[in-house]
Amino acid sequence: MVYKELKENKKSIIPNKLSAALICAVFVLLIFSGFLVSRFDVDRTVSVKENRTLAAKPKISIVTFFNGSFSEDFDEYFSDTFPFRDGFLDINAGLSDFFSKNSGRDDMVLVEKQDKDDFAGQNID
Repeated sequence: MVYKELKENKKSIIPNKLSAALICAVFVLLIFSGFLVSRFDVDRTVSVKENRTLAAKPKISIVTFFNGSFSEDFDEYFSDTFPFRDGFLDINAGLSDFFSKNSGRDDMVLVEKQDKDDFAGQNID
């Protein structure tokens, strides 16, 4: 009886293995294609949308590697030169506008200081 149940379960496992292998292959393909795009993409130096210069690729040396400044600089560089960065920023802005009650970018909120109790005892100076 137990052997028969195991044999039936084994038949149902095979499609699950195939779908799991397919999902893993698609995931690896997406990660690898993202690596290729990132590797061969031309780095921009200026962001027109943010009106600022983007971080340059840091130079590695023994000193910067061991004091941790290289990893911090590389993190900033990669954040600034991420593939399709402007598209992701547009999507984020659109989702923020959709899910928030304020439009966020063009609106300004002015707060007049009255008493400390207005801000739960916090000083806003």
